[in-house]
Amino acid sequence: MDNRYTETEWYISAANLYKISKIWELSLATDYSLQRLNANLYDFAYPSRNTGLVVLASAINLNSLIIQGNILATLIAEQVKNGDQSANRQEYTPSLMASWQPLQTKDFRIRSFYKSIFRMPTFNDLYYTFIGNTKLKPEYTNQYDLGFTYGHTSNGKRLAYLSIQADAYYNLVKDKIVAIPGNNLGRWTMVNLDRVQIKGFETNVQTVWDLAAQLKLKASANYTFEKAVDISATAFRYGDQIPYIPVHSGSARFGIDYKKLVFNYSYIYTGERYSQKANIAANYVKPWYTHDVSIGANFAYQQTRFFFNAEINNVFNQYYDVVLNYPMPGRNYRFTLSTNF
Repeated sequence: MDNRYTETEWYISAANLYKISKIWELSLATDYSLQRLNANLYDFAYPSRNTGLVVLASAINLNSLIIQGNILATLIAEQVKNGDQSANRQEYTPSLMASWQPLQTKDFRIRSFYKSIFRMPTFNDLYYTFIGNTKLKPEYTNQYDLGFTYGHTSNGKRLAYLSIQADAYYNLVKDKIVAIPGNNLGRWTMVNLDRVQIKGFETNVQTVWDLAAQLKLKASANYTFEKAVDISATAFRYGDQIPYIPVHSGSARFGIDYKKLVFNYSYIYTGERYSQKANIAANYVKPWYTHDVSIGANFAYQQTRFFFNAEINNVFNQYYDVVLNYPMPGRNYRFTLSTNF
């Protein structure tokens, strides 16, 4: 089988910012794109899509309190030469964001936002052989978030930089677009889940340590807890976690910079998941994690700067599947040489 797809896209954008006063700004931005998809297949759809995005935004900066709001107009006109086409759309989605500095220090801020999001299915979702579904509906999301950020830089101290971010969020999604494997593992298809509820929490910590002259240690970690459950009235199993979304996931990174040498270690963890909408033992996908290391060096030759990097990925040669029955590479190596002129 020799299926070939060629997608072309033209894109243009313009933006204008107007300062009404020292604390109040207003902006208008427009984007236009034209996409076409061709393929060497008999009776292919040959779709084309005109997309216009117009956003009117405003921001008020009161130093300790920053408020931003916008409304986005999404205008989509689509045509196909063969078969069914996705309907034309005109959608208007608002957003409102706030950031508050409750203390004298500027290092700590509380943030919150509400977003209404519209997502049109892509050409991949709609038209690719065996995968696409021309009856796919757009995805609508109402998203709520509350969190805080803390970032502090210290000159002359061992802990040179500390950043902490944490957010709790709640999303309600209508017609969520997901990929579901069929009876043949080589053939997936895109479907809509009528109602999906997502509750989650994520946190990120980053640090930089000045241990000695020309010796820096960088360490960071992040963790995500996410319950994304199907609450459709027609759900096969109401309240089950949706396919391939782990409840627990996270990563950690550790790096050392010494003179012209760079060493990095990273750890990635993805918790247990389910391959189908029913959270039963037959659909259970085991957790997986990998360890990766790299060492690099900066050097110059005839006034040209180079960087050489050697990586060992999946150091312990762990077997794991991101998608059930599609094993990922075991231990593998990569060498990179880059230059700046």
